[in-house]
Amino acid sequence: MISVSVLSRRWGQIAFAVGVLLFCESSFGQGAQEDYDRADGLRDRFRNRVFRAEVIPHWIGDGSRGWYRVQTGEQEFEFVLFDAGKGLRKRAFDHGALAAALSGLLGFSVEAGNLPLSALRFGADGRLIGFQAKGRVFEADSSAPGWKRIEESSKTPAKRQSSRSSASAFPKPNSESPDQKWRVEIRDRNVWLVSKAGDDEYPLSFEGNEEDGYVDEVYWAPNSSRFAAIRRRKAQARQVHLVESSPRDRLQPRLHALDYLKPGDRIAVSKPHLFEVDSKSEIPVSDALFPNPWRIGDYRWASDSK
Repeated sequence: MISVSVLSRRWGQIAFAVGVLLFCESSFGQGAQEDYDRADGLRDRFRNRVFRAEVIPHWIGDGSRGWYRVQTGEQEFEFVLFDAGKGLRKRAFDHGALAAALSGLLGFSVEAGNLPLSALRFGADGRLIGFQAKGRVFEADSSAPGWKRIEESSKTPAKRQSSRSSASAFPKPNSESPDQKWRVEIRDRNVWLVSKAGDDEYPLSFEGNEEDGYVDEVYWAPNSSRFAAIRRRKAQARQVHLVESSPRDRLQPRLHALDYLKPGDRIAVSKPHLFEVDSKSEIPVSDALFPNPWRIGDYRWASDSK
């Protein structure tokens, strides 16, 4: 009787402990409806709270000047003209004067802080010379007092483009020159220039290797005089391991290895190297502005092959 009594008491204690654990698990495992409602509304709570947080530049010509549109308030925007070479920026034009002029042209009130402009065009001197507004194309002269010189154009509005491609198109890598006379080949991580008309072959680089070598990514100048080849240094090798305890296709656990860099580890770096066809040699390019970049992309040539 004693043993039975003790056993019963112990089972009662175990049952009570299991009940407490199940209660705790159910309590902490599920949130209340107000918790989910609060999480769903998080985006709305913080929308339009941070301004001047994004700058997408649109370049003017092939120089260092450009413009961008930046959000300055909940429904307010500003157009800014900048000179990256000189480190200068200013308002691109008199927003208030243009708003007043557009109000008369469009037939409704236009706010200076919310100008309905797109496809802006600037001259080489930084003057606004054209734009689109509400599906209409306008030619303008921002130097004229009070924006008196704004004329509607008969041109068809340009199709809307992404901000990345609005300045100019980014070319796709191509090993063959635009004039179809040359082909670039990567052999043993180095650059070779091969004539398509004959058997002439020229090695243009010699320092490429397995850890830091050239890849099949070549960008030709429009006039086929030069090209940029991409040399890529591999990232530092570091792996972490995960154990899949219950695979669906087997009884034993499975070990997974994943590449996973830690802070301070060397990352992969790609850099362009410039080569000239006539001299069959590399033209040194300074990388003083990007000695250790996170990523370099959007390679492109100017229309005059600069």
